[in-house]
Amino acid sequence: MNYNLEIYNIDNTYEYGLRITQCGMLSALGKVNSVPHVYDNYVLSFVTKGDGAYIIDGVINQVKAGDAFLTAPNVITSWTTQGNNPIQYIFMVINGPEHLKILSDVGLGLRSRTFKYLYKGDQSILQYLFSLYEAGKSNPTNEYKIIGYLYLIMDCISKNNKREEYDILTSQGIYFKKAVTFISDNYSNNINVLDIANFLNIDRTYLYKIFKTKTGVSPISYLNNYRLEKAKWMIMHSDFSNTDIAVASGFYDYSHFSRAFKKRYELSPGEFRYQIKSTHSWRTDWSKTIKTIQHRYAIIEIARYSLRFYKSIIHFHKRTVNAIYPHVFVFFPYM
Repeated sequence: MNYNLEIYNIDNTYEYGLRITQCGMLSALGKVNSVPHVYDNYVLSFVTKGDGAYIIDGVINQVKAGDAFLTAPNVITSWTTQGNNPIQYIFMVINGPEHLKILSDVGLGLRSRTFKYLYKGDQSILQYLFSLYEAGKSNPTNEYKIIGYLYLIMDCISKNNKREEYDILTSQGIYFKKAVTFISDNYSNNINVLDIANFLNIDRTYLYKIFKTKTGVSPISYLNNYRLEKAKWMIMHSDFSNTDIAVASGFYDYSHFSRAFKKRYELSPGEFRYQIKSTHSWRTDWSKTIKTIQHRYAIIEIARYSLRFYKSIIHFHKRTVNAIYPHVFVFFPYM
């Protein structure tokens, strides 16, 4: 056997959350091809030295110091390492009433996989790993101390996964913003998806992933929709011909432009323009009618208020004259 294996059984009376039943360290002494194995519980292994390969159901995953591998129950796994840089890893067998929920919550999931446990040089998790290993080696009955280190390790994994997700989303956000700016500045030119990817210095596959994440559509769909929106605005607010608008919005083939426009808006460019003009004409005529009615109503109101004012003057005049010359209305009752 070309490796050293230390295994320590941990006493378990802890009945909540996550438990650890075994921990240990494997140190390869040279080239090793392990025998395929199936575990009954989840096993977490952290590579602390060397490099090798972790094989999940025949799929080879290269691992090195700073990488880890989660082994799920009832899955055939094995590992290999070369003699020039033999692998060393700390492992722990875990279970417990809530171990499935906790594995999912920290971002590990429930399937066998590899992942990086060191985040940009942060060595905190390494300290907890060796502390757990030493606690299991020196006093396996001190389960609460060992469980405490296990939760600290899970906390580090959770934080690292969140940081990586944030980094990915942040970098995607920057690329997306630059891509949208490039499209808005160049949509009228004969650009395509490859031009956008080259501008960002990324490959088309990653560009596609960014746009699907941010918009739910592919880059080419986003570009075409942007051009169609610009064309629609120009039809509504300008007197340019549909052919000129097609070119100005980046469609150099009018038949393609017409098909794309009709597919999106259910009207051809010509039909859409006619509808806009008809609507505008109706609104203009109705506006004129409203203004005419308002003008006539204003004239009637002015006449009505003028008549009321005139009557008030006559009434005031009658009262004044009656007060001074009461006998006048005897001879002029209709005054």
